[in-house]
Amino acid sequence: MVSSDGLGATLEQYRPDQVSHTLQVQVTNRSGRAVRLGGVRLVWPGLVTIAPSLRADLVSDGQTIDLTVDYGVAVCASPPSGDETPPDAPAVVEADATWDDGGAPQPVVFPVTDRRGVLSRLFVPSCRRQSVTSVVTLAWSTDWADTTSSNGRLAGLGMLKLTRRAGGQPVRVTALRGSVVLTVETARAPQAGAPLATLGPDQAEATLPVVIGQAGSCADHVLSQSSQTFLLPVTVAVGDRPGVAIDVVPDVHAQNQLLSIASRACGNG
Repeated sequence: MVSSDGLGATLEQYRPDQVSHTLQVQVTNRSGRAVRLGGVRLVWPGLVTIAPSLRADLVSDGQTIDLTVDYGVAVCASPPSGDETPPDAPAVVEADATWDDGGAPQPVVFPVTDRRGVLSRLFVPSCRRQSVTSVVTLAWSTDWADTTSSNGRLAGLGMLKLTRRAGGQPVRVTALRGSVVLTVETARAPQAGAPLATLGPDQAEATLPVVIGQAGSCADHVLSQSSQTFLLPVTVAVGDRPGVAIDVVPDVHAQNQLLSIASRACGNG
């Protein structure tokens, strides 16, 4: 791997990137010549390094462009504590460079100046989530039966299942949240101040009956264009640690059922 003077990068993550688990590597070329970059990937000790992007992009001299890349989960303690701090180490971009003066592609590495603090914003929440997901697996039911939600509309009745993976600490579900399209609520009213569900220290599994319904708007663009319909956050606390919101996504079969229920709640079908 060789250094490439004149190439540098910073990072940005826009809202759509958060949904797609990507970020933008903003590459600036001050090398005095155009270069085509392929196989771009971000390398930093705080994130698992994953396969590079397959696309190749031309960056003219003096130009800055956004290159979309995937990124790995945070490299946390084992087991994750949720209190980790990001490593104090620089990130770099690795890529295959084809310069405009000819020649075969060559591997290059150039620095990242993370002036917006994107790496820290990726690292800290990832370790907090891992501190939960290393202990318990969360999953929605595959099948949903017709029922009625608290707003009197057609909804689906199913379960949130908690399965212990490790440890012996109690696990508590403290909140459920829906999306712009779907509401999520418990099937029976919870006691004031009590967890919605608890996985005891000696329990392998626990379930929480839930109702998922249509959030209210039946506008076509709401039902068809939402990019976060099935990112349904569940707040979970392990032991005496604060609760962490985990996006729990239904499987494809359940997604189709819930979309059908939401559509029928709107009078379609």
